[in-house]
Amino acid sequence: MKFDFIGWFLGVIGLIVGYIFYRKGLRTKIPTWSIRSNNLITGYSDKVENLTVLFANKKIKNLTISKIVFWNDGTETINQQDLKTINPLRIQGENGVDILDISILTSNKHSNQVDLIWSEKGDSVKITFDYLDTKQGAVFQVIHTGISSEDIQVIGDIKGVKKLVNKYPKKILYMFFTKIKFPKIFKLIAVSTGIFYLVLGTLKIIFPSFLPTFAGNDNPQVDLIYSLIVLFGGGFLLCVLGLTSTYKKSSAPKGLEIFDNEWFNINDF
Repeated sequence: MKFDFIGWFLGVIGLIVGYIFYRKGLRTKIPTWSIRSNNLITGYSDKVENLTVLFANKKIKNLTISKIVFWNDGTETINQQDLKTINPLRIQGENGVDILDISILTSNKHSNQVDLIWSEKGDSVKITFDYLDTKQGAVFQVIHTGISSEDIQVIGDIKGVKKLVNKYPKKILYMFFTKIKFPKIFKLIAVSTGIFYLVLGTLKIIFPSFLPTFAGNDNPQVDLIYSLIVLFGGGFLLCVLGLTSTYKKSSAPKGLEIFDNEWFNINDF
């Protein structure tokens, strides 16, 4: 019974590893974008009498600065020809939000020739480029009349792509793993304990009597399954927590980390 379970366990691991390599070997185009926003003004002209807010001589009620990162997260190159559709790739305001200004903050490959082109109506800005290989893209700064990231969208069609992928960065796990930093001793303790648990789990498979019963009964198969869940699950989670707690990973590809940088100081303007 023990060896049957070991064979089943190794078979599952083999399937998982095989699927990972299969996914890595797929040639796919995955245009991906994410946005962060910093609202500066919200409805002050309605709340304060005789106050008028202007941007480039245009009266506004709200003012928000957003950073958008756009890149190819797939393994197949996105070419300029792929952008030639009746629904062009573009940045657009939602629900009447106006884009007041837009610029390219950086790109991680000069030969991509990333550029921005205003539409004829002035209500959106097309994103163009010569090509984007894997992890190549750019970061844009958008000044608009919205109040949050939800007021600006990257939309459009690209040949060979079902849909654009929006990786919103401010999810709970992202904030926890990239913003909260623990002392380095925490990393050492967590990783060491995790490895210790993984070693115990391995020994439990090879020598079932090596550790005391976990399940609280005399059924060896149930005890083995419960032991693997506790030891391998706990060991893996501790290793992941330890490795990520002191390593600040950018949500953008290499060369586009400016997307994650802190916002400007308003006194610089």
